[in-house]
Amino acid sequence: MNDFEWKFGERFRKIRKMAGLSQEEFGEVLGVSRQTINAYENDRQRPTMDMMQKVCELQNVNPNWLLTGAGETKRSAQYTFRREGGQVFAVGESGFTPEQHALMNFIAEDPERAAKLAQLLMSGGLKNL
Repeated sequence: MNDFEWKFGERFRKIRKMAGLSQEEFGEVLGVSRQTINAYENDRQRPTMDMMQKVCELQNVNPNWLLTGAGETKRSAQYTFRREGGQVFAVGESGFTPEQHALMNFIAEDPERAAKLAQLLMSGGLKNL
């Protein structure tokens, strides 16, 4: 095993530990098994690019740092995790109110609705808020 592979697994493990999650919990968040997380951390398997992008977005990790170890981890926001109905959810430090969750779900249900809202906000709709 070369040095790059060992360090990749260590960086992947560091991301999970920064989130304060077990391998099983991190697997639930990412939609993979504990064994898959273990394989990533022990350099027996490489995540797909889509999986690495998901990890970077979820944990606000610099993709260059994950791949090469160069630069800062660049965690611009802190996330915590909670269980609800047997599922694990990532939430921001301040969390969201039930109303905010309902609004996000309402927008996410319809891509056209989300596009219209984004267009309204980009065209100056924020000035009226």
